[in-house]
Amino acid sequence: MASRPLKKRKVADEGRIFKQEWTIQYIFIEEKGKPICLICNQSVNLMKVSNISRHYDTMHKDEFEELHDEARKPRLDKLMKALKRQLDSLFKPTIDKEKAMLSSYIVSQKNVEKCKPFSDGEFVKECLVACAMELCP
Repeated sequence: MASRPLKKRKVADEGRIFKQEWTIQYIFIEEKGKPICLICNQSVNLMKVSNISRHYDTMHKDEFEELHDEARKPRLDKLMKALKRQLDSLFKPTIDKEKAMLSSYIVSQKNVEKCKPFSDGEFVKECLVACAMELCP
């Protein structure tokens, strides 16, 4: 009689959730389903208290050991704002799409007017100056 093979255990099926007390206790937040350390911005593989506490104990315990709950909150807010600012700067477009498109039209128009290759240094400089005037008025 053949028995069925055992179903392989998967981490996603365990239903682990981030607990808010880990934010104050271990200085971690949850970002896109992964726990991220606010101090060094490293993520921990599994959302388990043992993994999070191990990271905190080995990397940051000496620095934050003397700070207790109320003393940690201002530092925690500062670290959260720094991480949010960093993430926003990565995903926020710096140039408006319409301005970029308009500057490409300007370069195309200059190319049609002058019929010069982009290997000509003066022509490239002229195009860059025109783009800079459009993008950074």
